[in-house]
Amino acid sequence: DTDAGGWTMRSILPFGPTPTMTTMGFRDLTICIVGTHTSGKSTIGRKLAKLLGCQFDAELGETERDSESLVEGGHLHGDGSSTTVLSSSPGSDQEEDWDDFLLKRECERDALFQDSKISIRVVETWHVGNSAWYKLRQQETAANTDLERYKIAISKHQESSVVVVVQLMLASPSTMVRRREVDADNKKRLPMQDDEKECHQLYTALQDSINLKKDMLDPLGIPLLQVNNDVDGDEAMEKILMDVLSFVQKRLHHQVLVASSE
Repeated sequence: DTDAGGWTMRSILPFGPTPTMTTMGFRDLTICIVGTHTSGKSTIGRKLAKLLGCQFDAELGETERDSESLVEGGHLHGDGSSTTVLSSSPGSDQEEDWDDFLLKRECERDALFQDSKISIRVVETWHVGNSAWYKLRQQETAANTDLERYKIAISKHQESSVVVVVQLMLASPSTMVRRREVDADNKKRLPMQDDEKECHQLYTALQDSINLKKDMLDPLGIPLLQVNNDVDGDEAMEKILMDVLSFVQKRLHHQVLVASSE
């Protein structure tokens, strides 16, 4: 068994053969971490992956853009380099819608994971969070919203992977504003023209848990764990990590029971 801070596959079922992803009928496990700006996705995601000894995939919307060309308010219109609707995707001579580009790249990364020998990964934002960003940007331009394409991508991934979603919650936009004030890196990663106004906007759009469940997760049968991450510090982070591990244990235990009954 692979130890992960006290978490092992043996701890799911204490008796009988040790369950594996293969015996459960799945080869992969994808743990998706979503949340609004400054909710701790990167920090929690990396620590969780280290604890599990698995792969961490950072948010593509951040890794694929040019961090040196970001402008205030650009995140509402594409890759952050301008306040126009269209942005050129990296390495492309033609303008390509940023959200179309991210969806394509995310599907490519899914395929690489499925073809690899890695069985577990923690992925930040993924199709679930990307769909929320897409919806927000479409509202800004009064364009039609097509969330179905994200559901199709997730459904395809579910053919070979257990998918669980962890949403890191903030009590109010004021937490976002506070964390931007004390950590200059947050402001650099997402430049804003008006912190209070735009933090409220992001909070409303990216922490819309009701529509997240109704429009995306429930139709696909994906379990959701919501964890408050308003409190800073190692102790609070340790509690969140233990909550997430317990949640994953329960979901895998459920898959074991379903597989054993078939």
